[in-house]
Amino acid sequence: MQQNSATERRPRGRPATANPDRVARTALELFARVGFDEATMDDVAAAAGISRRTLFRLFPSKGELVWGGFDDVDSAIAARLDGAVRDGLAATAPRDGLRALRHDLVAALDVAFDERTAPLSAARLRLIAKHPALRAHGAPRLDAVARLLRAPIARALGRPEDDLSVVVGAAVTFSALFAAILAWAQVDESERGEVSGTVDAALRLVSDGLGASRA
Repeated sequence: MQQNSATERRPRGRPATANPDRVARTALELFARVGFDEATMDDVAAAAGISRRTLFRLFPSKGELVWGGFDDVDSAIAARLDGAVRDGLAATAPRDGLRALRHDLVAALDVAFDERTAPLSAARLRLIAKHPALRAHGAPRLDAVARLLRAPIARALGRPEDDLSVVVGAAVTFSALFAAILAWAQVDESERGEVSGTVDAALRLVSDGLGASRA
């Protein structure tokens, strides 16, 4: 029996799976063109050529289209800090332990912000810096990463994790790290360099100050 041409052209098998990175990139381009507040999830789905249901399965909200791209960054930092605590970060002097922590954080960012992902990460960070609501959306994620810093800082200072100097030290360290990343993202791509250099300079100021307080 002869099939009609429409049937012959119909793709066989399961439909192609939507690529989250491609969808997120399309969304960021749309946000840059029409504005984050103005673009809707329906607009993103249409621009990406996927259904609304597929979009919400990948990204439950507009905020996650931006913040979801940092899952690998969070994982890299968590893995590096977990290894530092497991291997025993404490050194002969607090300054040495904090210096080791700084190196661990910089190394984690070197992995997470590679040549492929850095431009897209910078675009995400510029949106976050521009929109307070986006910053608030990511607050639980930022707080979770900041808390990860308490264990290695406690070991470096030789104090319990709930000690005020540890709690404040972790908060200040993470604030410096995040501020440095945001500043890095604002620099023109042709002059930006690697994020690790910017973060290292910021963390050096913090770790030297904390180390001096316990040296």
